[in-house]
Formats: sequence, C-alpha cells, structure tokens
Amino acid sequence: MLCKKRIKKIDTIKTMVVTSISFVDNKTNQGKLEKIKQIAKLCGEVRTDIWNKYSVKKGWNCDVFATTKDHIANVKHYKDYNLSYKLFGRTMYQLLKDISLYHEAIKSHVIKAIYKEFQDKGIRKELCNIVKSGSWKDIESNPWLHRQVRKYLYKGHSQVNNQIMLSKEQYRIKTDDKNNQWVGVSSNVSNKIIWLPLKGKVDITSEVRLVIKENKVELHYPKKIEIERNLKQKAERVGIDRGYTEVFATSDGEFLGEGLGKIISSYTEQTTEKCKKRNKLGAIVRKLKATNNQKSINKANRIVRNNLGKIKLNRSTLKAQRQIKNVILPAVNQLVNNYSEIALEDLSIPIVSNKPMRKKTKHNLSQWCKGEVIKALEHKAKLGCSQLYLQAAAYTSQFDVHTQTLAVRRGDWIYSITGGKYQADVLASQAILERSYDKEITQYMNHVTIKSILWQRTQEYIKRCGMDCTMTLDMFKEEIRSRHHLNINQ
Repeated sequence: MLCKKRIKKIDTIKTMVVTSISFVDNKTNQGKLEKIKQIAKLCGEVRTDIWNKYSVKKGWNCDVFATTKDHIANVKHYKDYNLSYKLFGRTMYQLLKDISLYHEAIKSHVIKAIYKEFQDKGIRKELCNIVKSGSWKDIESNPWLHRQVRKYLYKGHSQVNNQIMLSKEQYRIKTDDKNNQWVGVSSNVSNKIIWLPLKGKVDITSEVRLVIKENKVELHYPKKIEIERNLKQKAERVGIDRGYTEVFATSDGEFLGEGLGKIISSYTEQTTEKCKKRNKLGAIVRKLKATNNQKSINKANRIVRNNLGKIKLNRSTLKAQRQIKNVILPAVNQLVNNYSEIALEDLSIPIVSNKPMRKKTKHNLSQWCKGEVIKALEHKAKLGCSQLYLQAAAYTSQFDVHTQTLAVRRGDWIYSITGGKYQADVLASQAILERSYDKEITQYMNHVTIKSILWQRTQEYIKRCGMDCTMTLDMFKEEIRSRHHLNINQ
C-alpha cells in the first residue's frame, strides 16, 4: 500500500483564469496620484458602511444585483459619498459578492454541524434547504439552526481604502505616438478621465481593480492562459505531513522545503521585539496627549510621525513573506511534478488542546503559514493536473502503520510496541497515505471516534500477540514507555 505505483498519462492542455498585475509608471503626475487616492478613500468609506450593514442579517441570501440596483436608483445613496453612480454601483456590487462568499463559507460549517447532529435524511434536507436559500426569518424560526449560524457569523468590518473597482465602461486603454499604453480611469466628476501611463502592454477586456500601495499604483485584471502540461510517468499517490521546520515530509522519506522554521522564528523574534518597543512609545504618546499641554502634544505628534510609522515595518513583513514563499513554492512544485495524487491532513478544523502553550511558541505558530501552503498546493495541483485528498488529522502522529497500533511520540520520534523507533514526520505521512485508502475513517470524523477505531485495531494486535487482553490504553502506552525506557513526562 505504501509502495509507489507508476501510471501513464497523456499530455493535456488546460485553460485557467489568473490575476495579472500591470504597474503604473512611477513618473505619474503627483496631482493625478492624489486624485486616485482620494477616489480610493471615498470607495473605502462605502466598503466600511456596506460591510457593517450587510454582513449579518440584511445580506443573508440577498439578491446582489437587485440590492445594488435599488441603491443606485436612490440618488442620495451615492451623492452622500461624493461618488459617481457607476463607481458607487461597481464598488457595492463587488462588496455584496464578497459578503455572499463569506456567507457561503459559513453555510458549509453549518451544514457539517447539521450532518453531525441529525441522522434522519428528511430533517437534514429540510435544514440544508433553509440554510442555502431561506431568509433570515426562516433561520430565526428554528432555535437550534439559529444558534449554529450565529456561532460562525460575525459582523464584518473593512478598513480597506486603497482600491477602486472599475467595470468595462469605466476605463479606456489607448496607445500614444511613442507606442506607450495609457489607462484612462473615470473620476468622481462626470465626464472627467484621469490618464495614467502603464509599464509594458496589457490586453484587458473585463473589469479591473486599481490598488494603491505606498505611492505606487497597480492594475489587477483577469487573464486567460493556456497551460500545456507534459505529464510523464508519475508516482500514483503520496502522503505528506506539513511541518514547522520543513514544508513537507513525504511518505517516501523525503523532506521538502527545509529551513522554513528558521525563517519564521527569526521573523517572529524581530517583530516581537519591534512591537514591544512600539507599544512603549505608544504608551508615552498617550500620556503626553492626556496632559493637554501644547508642548507635550507637539512632542507626541513628533514621536508618532518619526517613530511610529509603518513603512519599514511593512517592508520587513513583505521581505519575510517573500522568503517564506521562496521556500514553499519550490517544495510544492517538486511534489506536484513527481506525484499525481497527494494525500494530506485537513487542518481547517481547529485543534483544541488543554495543555498550556508558551508565549514564544504561540508567537511562532501564529506566523505559521498553513494558509500559504494549502493555497500554493491547490493552485499548483490545478496547473500540474494533480489531485488532492484531504484526510482527518487526528492521531496521524501517534500511530504505527507497520503494526496498525497506537504509539507514543516524544519530540521527533515515535516509539512502537515492537521496540521500533521511527522518524515522527515520515511515519505520520505514511499514516496519512494509508488513511486515504481507509474506508472506515472519513475526513470529517470526530477525533473521539477515530481514537476508538484505532484502539480497536490495537486490541486486535494485542490478541494476536498473546498479550494481556484486559489492557487499557493507558496501560498499553505505559508498556511502550517501559520497553523504550521513557519517563512519563519525558
């Protein structure tokens, strides 16, 4: 089961839509740049208000197009923001779509809770229909369902004020005599166009997004690309265990993306020290402003202006993110190029632990880039025609696949009842690979149920080996510790 099987696949051509980024020339007139910033700030006010208003009850299963149309029909709605109706309408339409995506993610959690709570198919179907297409009143009429939705649904807030959404009618592309391209953006004043010079050439046929980052303007637009993938012979399936010190440990004993933990730890330590010093300065600023003395207030303003800016902090954060991506992406590429099927843990479900965690460990884990890894895996798997199989994460690093028994983990090693000592990450990846073929353990199974299934298999091994059949799980683990001369707190 753990051996590599080879399969033959033919060459394939895929069409995908990706986000392409073009940059506005740095030589842009400062007056034009200030106008673009002002429009983005006004659009940011719309974002804040729409998220506050529609992120909970009003936006639940609402008709995005009809709601936007109703707001545009009322002149007061967009005049209050000093925006043209087209800028206001496009911004609101995109925001309502974002909110509906947020609600869809909540619905998936609620549907999982329904399937866990109820076994009757009729009740499941009725409740799922209410969640998917029912109004907020329908949800409130069922107290249990209302509790589940409110468990995951939080009021959204947005502080984004550096983006402008533009439809096809709100921008133009032209080429001048020197063969340079310009993009014309409609302003908040009617019949006024702001022309911005572009670096390079673009081919845009749909809506675009202008993003302002520290006096630099980016033009984000969707682009269709065709990917021709030469699929040579690949290993059929591999199990991977995501780690902190490395990106992946594979079931074949390979470690991909080593050095990830050093980058994260170094960045976390630097950021923690910086933020401690910034917090001290922030406390001094608050004390100075509370004195109501003009000299003290001026001093506080100087501290804020010269010492509490975010330009250097953002630059160091961006540098660390690039370093992390430079480790993750080669590891993901190597994985996708060599395997057609990848089994991995589903870490989207929070792991609750009663053990207290050190503050330094909390800081390191808070920077751990689980989201970056899975995002890169999903994207590269589509490009490389590989299939991902998510598995339940419970007890993968406390299980010996060779004997099908529970084991004891200490640091980077797993100790088995047979006396074997295995590298923990490699054995965990082998357990994940085996679990992808296991019909008894499913992806969303509760960890308590998984534990009982694995203990049942361990008891079968105990019977075959002629050991004490009355042995409990604690006694079994104590037997492993005694065979390997391990202390209980080691």
